Amino acid sequence: MPNHTRNLSTSLFFFVAVMLNGVAAQPMTESEWREDIAVVVDTIRAEHPDPFEQVEEETFNAMHQALLDDLPELNDNDAALRLAALVAVMKDGHSRLSIPRAHNGLAFLQGHTGPNEAARDGLVFSSLPFRYFLFEDGLHIVEAAKGYEQFIGAKILTIGNMEAMDAVEAVGPILFVENDNGANLLSADRLALTEVLTHFDIIDDASSVPLTIEQNGETKTITVKPLPTDIDLETVKPQWETPPLSSLNSEKKKWHARIPRQRAWYIQLNEIESFPDAPLSDFFTDAFSKARRSGAKKLILDLRHNQGGNGTNNTAIVNAIGRSRFNEYGRFYVLVGRETFSAAAMLINDFEQYTQVIFVGEPSGARPSHYGDPRRLVLPNSGLTLRVSTIYWQSWLAGDFRDALNTHLDAKPTATDFFAGHDSAIATALDYTPPPTPARQMAELFDKDKVQAGVTRYLGWINSPLSRPHDGAEELVAIGNDYLDAGDFRRGRYMMVMARDFYPTHADAFAGLGRALELDGDLESAGRQYERALNIDENNATALEGRDRLAAAGVSGS
Repeated sequence: MPNHTRNLSTSLFFFVAVMLNGVAAQPMTESEWREDIAVVVDTIRAEHPDPFEQVEEETFNAMHQALLDDLPELNDNDAALRLAALVAVMKDGHSRLSIPRAHNGLAFLQGHTGPNEAARDGLVFSSLPFRYFLFEDGLHIVEAAKGYEQFIGAKILTIGNMEAMDAVEAVGPILFVENDNGANLLSADRLALTEVLTHFDIIDDASSVPLTIEQNGETKTITVKPLPTDIDLETVKPQWETPPLSSLNSEKKKWHARIPRQRAWYIQLNEIESFPDAPLSDFFTDAFSKARRSGAKKLILDLRHNQGGNGTNNTAIVNAIGRSRFNEYGRFYVLVGRETFSAAAMLINDFEQYTQVIFVGEPSGARPSHYGDPRRLVLPNSGLTLRVSTIYWQSWLAGDFRDALNTHLDAKPTATDFFAGHDSAIATALDYTPPPTPARQMAELFDKDKVQAGVTRYLGWINSPLSRPHDGAEELVAIGNDYLDAGDFRRGRYMMVMARDFYPTHADAFAGLGRALELDGDLESAGRQYERALNIDENNATALEGRDRLAAAGVSGS
């Protein structure tokens, strides 16, 4: 449970800090908090299309009542975090209560307009001098305030009273995320805020934070203080001997260049701007023109740091790709990750539907179908910024149940790669050669347990007027039989179902499905499929043999 009381040394620390900075931090009254909480709850109920899609209304109501009951015992920071958790429980990445912090230079800031300044100085959260990132191989320091750069690259083993990964789990209730990868992004950010650490009992004293770190083969414990509020923060990033291509031009919203020593062109798009300095179609036309003149065989579009923008501009991007020579499976790659969100998530939905894309990296930070277009307002007493979604955006798949768009090719970020300056996502795209046919491409994804990606790949091919003819029944049946021969009845049956559904006049598709059902023990359904195959081709050998086996077992196909 969160720690709602502070020991004397912690309280004294905040008092001294406030006095030294000449700030009057007048706590909010209980009635002021009640008014702000009422605004939050009323706005959620009035504006959000379906606030209880991901959480039971009874759970939301219980959290609301518990917050009101606990208010007399909460300080302002804890009340703000409890209110943030009430918003976050909806699991909607666009609906959130922003946490104001003294220094944004080391923060992950989501959104295109920053949070409003808190009306109460006591609600500003203190930050450690680090930016963390949660890699596949642990939580690491990836950026630091000047004077702390010697710790860049260190792996965090413990924070105060907790193992690092336990601390990652502990801060989960305040994360406004839609899936696990979004949580990986935001948990690392929140673990740098000392009031968050005390709230979740990760540390006892906000004035100093013990960290056990591993660096250069050595394990040691350091104690770090939060940054003073009155400094002009300077930050230091990793110093690579050869910086990765994706780290160049980080100040630009969009740019493109040839990948050195490769027949490939790289485009980085970090925001889908509402009012770009030139139309996005012109930007992509210029990129394609230069890529073509360079002899590029592959096009790599990097959306890993794109949190969205104006989704109405997506059409121009998709049309530009669709009409280009790169719209071919194995030539067009899109890099996605935990920051790919909002309008950028809508863009990758469109790519999935309308192009021959291959996604590389890690799952997106947004669900394919999600809420968005939040109403933004400032709470009357705390000055905290609330955003509440107002529109539901459905992906191109009806009833899309996915919590993220998953990749065709995995290239999840590791600390080993990052600090070596190696971009595994770009390398993976450059190295990949796809199987020769759409059915084999789908099977490759099935073999990686990426069934949804495999199905959408095949759908993209069979629905494209640019890829005729769509003769694929025999290959689907052949792959299905390969799975069945190997004892993989689930994948074998799935292949046969697709062959039947996409090619309903092909006798082998029904016969193959009959075989899959027979091997899986559903003999009556198998008999019906064999009969349907024979209605199409009375001499179909697979169906005749299957019908005879079932008849011998006393099973009729009628």
